[in-house]
Amino acid sequence: MSDNLSQFIEHARAKGMDHATISLVLRRDGRAFVTRRFLQMMGLFLALMAGSAASAAEHPDEDYYDRSLPQSPGDIPIKPFDGERYEAEVPDTLDLAYHATEALNFLTRCIAPESKDYCIFHLMHGQFNPCIFEIGHGSNQNQNAKWAESVELMRAVTGSDWNIDGDRKLMASLVRFTGPDGLFYVPVKDRPWAYIDPVTQKAGKPFADAFAEGRQLRALATWYEHDKNPLWKKIADRKVKRLAELAIKKGDTLYFKLARGYSPWYVETGEGPVAALGDVGQVFDNLTGDAAANMICWMPQAAVTWYRVTGNTDALRLARGLARYLYEDEVFFDRAKGKFHNYGTFFTHAMNSICSYALVADDKEMIDWVKLGLDQFLEHNDPDRTGMMTMHACDYADMMQVMCMLSRAGHGDYWEDLDRWIRNGFDWRQITQADVDGMNNRPVTRMGDPKTTATLNSMAYWVKGELPLNRDWPHLLQPDDGNERVRGACGGAGCCQGNLTRACYLCWDSILEARDEQLTVNLLLNRASPWADVTSWVPCEGKAVIKMKKPMKQVLLRIPRWVDRTQLVCTVDGREIQPGWADKDYLNAGPMRGGEEIQLAFPVHETTKETRMTVAGGNRLGTLKIDYLAVSKVADDFTGRAAGKLDAPGAGNNTGAGGMTWRWNAGMAAPALDGQGALELPVTGNWNQYIDTVTMPPFVLGGQDATFVAIFQKSGAGDVAMGFIRDLTWDGGERPKGQRLFKIKDNKLYVSNLYESAKTDEETGVAIKSERPQGLMIKKDAKGDVTWFYQDGGDKDPASAAWKNVTPQSSSAGNLEPFAIDLGHIGINSLGEGTKKSTVTMKGNTAVAISENIMGYPIGKHAKYRQDKAAMKKVRRFATDERFIWY
Repeated sequence: MSDNLSQFIEHARAKGMDHATISLVLRRDGRAFVTRRFLQMMGLFLALMAGSAASAAEHPDEDYYDRSLPQSPGDIPIKPFDGERYEAEVPDTLDLAYHATEALNFLTRCIAPESKDYCIFHLMHGQFNPCIFEIGHGSNQNQNAKWAESVELMRAVTGSDWNIDGDRKLMASLVRFTGPDGLFYVPVKDRPWAYIDPVTQKAGKPFADAFAEGRQLRALATWYEHDKNPLWKKIADRKVKRLAELAIKKGDTLYFKLARGYSPWYVETGEGPVAALGDVGQVFDNLTGDAAANMICWMPQAAVTWYRVTGNTDALRLARGLARYLYEDEVFFDRAKGKFHNYGTFFTHAMNSICSYALVADDKEMIDWVKLGLDQFLEHNDPDRTGMMTMHACDYADMMQVMCMLSRAGHGDYWEDLDRWIRNGFDWRQITQADVDGMNNRPVTRMGDPKTTATLNSMAYWVKGELPLNRDWPHLLQPDDGNERVRGACGGAGCCQGNLTRACYLCWDSILEARDEQLTVNLLLNRASPWADVTSWVPCEGKAVIKMKKPMKQVLLRIPRWVDRTQLVCTVDGREIQPGWADKDYLNAGPMRGGEEIQLAFPVHETTKETRMTVAGGNRLGTLKIDYLAVSKVADDFTGRAAGKLDAPGAGNNTGAGGMTWRWNAGMAAPALDGQGALELPVTGNWNQYIDTVTMPPFVLGGQDATFVAIFQKSGAGDVAMGFIRDLTWDGGERPKGQRLFKIKDNKLYVSNLYESAKTDEETGVAIKSERPQGLMIKKDAKGDVTWFYQDGGDKDPASAAWKNVTPQSSSAGNLEPFAIDLGHIGINSLGEGTKKSTVTMKGNTAVAISENIMGYPIGKHAKYRQDKAAMKKVRRFATDERFIWY
């Protein structure tokens, strides 16, 4: 032993470092330290033991990682799933095992090469042929963890070992960047895509992410449940220990001060600033509401799962403290009103995660709290109980898992909702071979070709906006077989893929349950299992067959509530029986010896119901062709601008030389010049599909006359607002100052002074005529008094006799009050948010027709269910008794 090494051990023991920690330090590089390396590490660890955080800037990136862990996909061991594999003929109805098989194509093939750290493709841009993939923002620590969990779940459903190297890449991508403390440190050198917020970007060093650590722990738990590899346990136990050290105690709760930004040398003192970070680019004021939900997020579920799998009580304490932090946060949940803060992705992730903890802890108050959240979410997003949501796939997936957990645990009955949701919200979200064939038929666009004029609208944090594809980008890849790789993608890529496949697994696992010699069939969907196989013709036909494989003392069959129970027939091996009811929905078929065939038969009818369909963000509802826009001394008639997209402000055709300079939302469908004197603005189901004046005219409008004029043509569908806007936020917020706008809703013309609310909308009695030139004008005098005009024609002159005064005689909504606008902003914006009435035709619980498809719901994918007879197909079935813990 060298003198340096002896000196290190002596100092380390004097500082209280135990033998295991000393050994860990000495094993970091798998070799004895040389003098310089040893001295560097000795100072590091002694500083840590002394309770002071060494600056991460003092250490090169390689010091963050435990290189004794596997570094290559080839070093990741794989255990095949055990079970029975066989062929069967089944009806061509919803089959989650088929969708899981398809998902494996995407999960194992949409992974970047080693030079990009095996990052999964966060986004896919299928408008190009071949498809272009985008590494988003910090994808390997979070999204890779999601996919690493999901790929195991999909193999448990299918028994497939196809393209197993993809599994190895996903897990290796996590392990190779794990530190000696078990946390994953995002590599940042030469990786501009690594950052997701300005805080970590400014620091410029590898960092751990509390949000992502929850998904990594879930992945480790899933792999360890399956193969019992001690490597996963070692990493996970270290991870839990380190997270417990970083968590700050507040009463009976715990929280993480940094959502992202921890280094291996960070020592938590409970003092200093809080970095309340959220999703892409979000920096919150404090750890409440959405910031708290993001910080807590997946860890309660992950930690309580690890406790269930291994008995690690530190994990249980971590889960409890974090869950209670969010449970007690008065911003996330307003106890006085009994309402949650919002119903978006922060909310659904938290409900999913905390539901797991609450069920394991048997915390009845918290379980009731989660149930309240689910009930409010259902009322908010699916008030008419159709299950037809085009909401964000992550939100949809999260809440299906909550429904499964609460229903299976006996703390609610959401089976009917779940049945509708899985039938009407899942299958159409997955990319099929037919979709791929359509992509193959598009014109070829090659990234990096100097002749390419196409641009890509990037959503990445570090480089948003329109990226020219005539050059290469470090975070964009375009493999020749890109179109084939996307087959099976669920709800897009990235986070959606990792969350929707989890929901697919839990719904599949919930189709039937076998416990204490009792078989319970909860959903009449196709599924193979060691206990019984379920084959379902629903909704084409009212028929389901349960083929018993093992003896059961009792078999319970849930009958959907839409079934006419007076016409329900149950047979066992062809003999009709008269079963009783275990409760209002479960038929008690009695005991079975094994080998019997239970058949349910009942009529299936089409029914119609009126529903309020939420207009989905981003769905194109119509088109607005803008011929002329003006405000006082500045005008734009769009003549002389060549056909093509509207360029970025100050560039190309949008320099202001030919009219005003326009800003528009780069994240939505782009406005396009038609080359004939008009700008086409897609009217969508998202409120911020806008154009507005990005630069101010060279004068102010306060204390002088101002006139807004718009000449346009509009399709019959789609609602819009246009006029004077006070600022570039479109005057959002709790206390808007007011604007002066025309609103066109259902082609009726209104005047209003609020964009985001209908409270001040007042009808003018005018009906806008579609597909012909129409004009709107607002005049403001020096005192701020406003008059409103309409024209059935295209005369641009504000003094023309063609204008008809449509100013209300009086206004209780404040539309005639003086308008003190200072700067000359004008704009046009979609008014798509909200709900509209439509009639939905349901066959059983499956939507098969819509009278007015406002949402753009892909109803065509359900056309086959209108047939009286289901087509039959050959499938490979897999039956395993292996399942994964959720609660």
